[in-house]
Amino acid sequence: MSSESSRKKRATGGQMSFDLVGNEWADEAAPEPLPVVPPAAFVLTQAQLTACLDEWGAAHWVRSVDIAVARWVVNLAPNTSPWAVLALVFTSHLAGQGHVCLDLAACWQDADGLLKLPPKDRAAARREPRVANGQNGTMQGPLRPTQILAGTCFADWLAALDACPDVIARMPLTQEATGSPPFIRDGARLYLRRYWHQEQAVAHAISHRVQSPRALPDAPRIHAVLTALFPRDTAGVGGCDWQKIACAVALRHAFALITGGPGTGKTTTVVKFLMLTQMLALQAGLPPLRILLCAPTGKAAARLRQSLLSQMDALSAPFAAAYPQLRASLPNTVDTVHRLIGIRPDQAQPKYHAGAPLPADVVVIDEASMLGLALMANMLAALSPDTQLIMLGDKDQLASVEPGAVLGELSAAALSAEGYTPEMAQWLRATTDEVVDVAAYASAGQTALAEATVWLRHSHRFGSSSAIAALAHCVNAGDDTGAVAWLTAPASSDSDSDFAIRLLHDDAGRRPLLSVVLAALGPWLRLVNTPWQSADSGYQSLDDWALAVFAAHSQAQLLCALRHGAYGVVGLNAWIEQSLSHAGLIHADRALDGWYAGRPVMVTRNDPALHLANGDVGITLPYIDPELSRAAGSPVATLRVAFLSDAPQGHLASAIRWINPHRLVFVETAFALTVHKAQGSEFNQSILVLPATPNPVITRALIYTAITRARTQFTLIAAAPDLSLRVLRQGILRPVKQSGQLGDLLQRF
Repeated sequence: MSSESSRKKRATGGQMSFDLVGNEWADEAAPEPLPVVPPAAFVLTQAQLTACLDEWGAAHWVRSVDIAVARWVVNLAPNTSPWAVLALVFTSHLAGQGHVCLDLAACWQDADGLLKLPPKDRAAARREPRVANGQNGTMQGPLRPTQILAGTCFADWLAALDACPDVIARMPLTQEATGSPPFIRDGARLYLRRYWHQEQAVAHAISHRVQSPRALPDAPRIHAVLTALFPRDTAGVGGCDWQKIACAVALRHAFALITGGPGTGKTTTVVKFLMLTQMLALQAGLPPLRILLCAPTGKAAARLRQSLLSQMDALSAPFAAAYPQLRASLPNTVDTVHRLIGIRPDQAQPKYHAGAPLPADVVVIDEASMLGLALMANMLAALSPDTQLIMLGDKDQLASVEPGAVLGELSAAALSAEGYTPEMAQWLRATTDEVVDVAAYASAGQTALAEATVWLRHSHRFGSSSAIAALAHCVNAGDDTGAVAWLTAPASSDSDSDFAIRLLHDDAGRRPLLSVVLAALGPWLRLVNTPWQSADSGYQSLDDWALAVFAAHSQAQLLCALRHGAYGVVGLNAWIEQSLSHAGLIHADRALDGWYAGRPVMVTRNDPALHLANGDVGITLPYIDPELSRAAGSPVATLRVAFLSDAPQGHLASAIRWINPHRLVFVETAFALTVHKAQGSEFNQSILVLPATPNPVITRALIYTAITRARTQFTLIAAAPDLSLRVLRQGILRPVKQSGQLGDLLQRF
């Protein structure tokens, strides 16, 4: 930076202004406040847009990458209309919130609501938007998107987009179109080009799979195996056995979607489906099918492996005599999707792709609600046409943090029909003895997708009178009054240990929160502080003790709705660490480079060298180093971070992987997790901490996901009695709107 620019920066208090035309950030005085003028007279100029984006960037309303998009576009095509540049910034901004495109009509009608600007999280913005001065008509802070868009009409906004073909292509492409513009307008949706192509590719691939017939054994053979796998009614009183139906549906299609809430038996269903496919293959004298299992995150993959292994042995045991190869033919490993198809940051494309397909006959993706559009596109491209793809997940959970809500859009499109075609219903009757509803369909695409989809309805975890199930149902239905009634009912506020759901109000001293933290974290931390070699410990090895620590750790988990703020995950983890130190449960004051016994960490980025995936959880534990101990002639204790091993049984003697903490670069303390990071996990008790101020991040899906992480107990901690309940109500009434058109495309193809 030159001395002159430094002088300017000091003179203006360090305000960095953004120059759309230049190639660098310009050090100049902050722009004058923009005048508030009648909408009809408002003309958006490049200078005004520059000043506005500078204000938004300084207030942390938008990301630096969003503003960089504006600079890049203006450098690429200097004559681009400011109205078009504004739309491109909005598109980039929404991509950062998980949307694949900008719904132009919805944005023009309610830009502030759609874009969540200004942000409600005070920690995410350095300064709040200031009110307009009624005396001189000036705005003392950033203009909001709605205020800017009030200066144009929708038709003129679309015309401005179409007037810059070098930057924005119009679908369908005309013969005169040339080059590869970075953005695409498809009807009233504006896409970054790569997201448009990914969405089209996913829609085409799934449409082809659901409409391609598969060679199947005759119905009596399928019926015989399904009857053996489902000897008793598992549907509940008076209902269909949807698990049995799901197995038949998945067998019939090259792509199948099985969705259901917590406890509806998705894991049991997939185990029985895998047994069904292998038993039919073995009956026909064919070699066992090659089956691969995966999940979007390491945490979800570890949980799926644990659930599958516990069920495979039990469910396959009765068939061991008739099918000696059955258990060996079932998979023992679960990978992350990235690891399965070989995605690495240093490679242009995955290891497996259209030219080198994944060697598999069946691929199962669990926790598919966390699957973003780009990852789904890569997965589909990695599969050969003959490979079956089965997706499992809860359609009502949070979508991926990456752009694209694939499972949600597919489920919405498939389940809108509420039934099967007559031909499909007849086949299901012949193979499962189940009678399903027949529905009329609007299109061939809807018919094919609906026939490949099953919604598991009956929860085996929660009874019909379960308070957790009732609360989750109220949240899903948008019934804020019912949800608050369940939380404030006398039985749900009982402080005894046998509560199902409860509501606690925190106070200024955080004493209620501290009590919950000590009760939730104390048991496993006391185990960490008990040497495993002690005579009364009962552990045969260090690994056995570490497994016991993990089991105790999984009993309860604190969850945050936000990342920042007093009740966000960053601030709360720091406060918990300090509180546990004061209670003597950890010794963070003696930490070496931030590491101490009892520190839980979550991996935040894939680390192929260490075989760790984003979302993996480790616990820092005392470790007796064999080599150092041999050299010293006595036990030498050090710290290692323990991770649950995902190696197949028999491949490694150790169930725990011990990693030197100094090799872990991309980790963060995880006493508390965001709800997003907790997806794919279950705990005996789920504890959700809500802030006192509203935030658009707190949605119906987020609250539902937090509740359904609980097996037996759910606790809601309200930062302030009245305000937090208002935050809860607003969240329940805030459904997540999908921005893409994946479901619509599937019904067209």
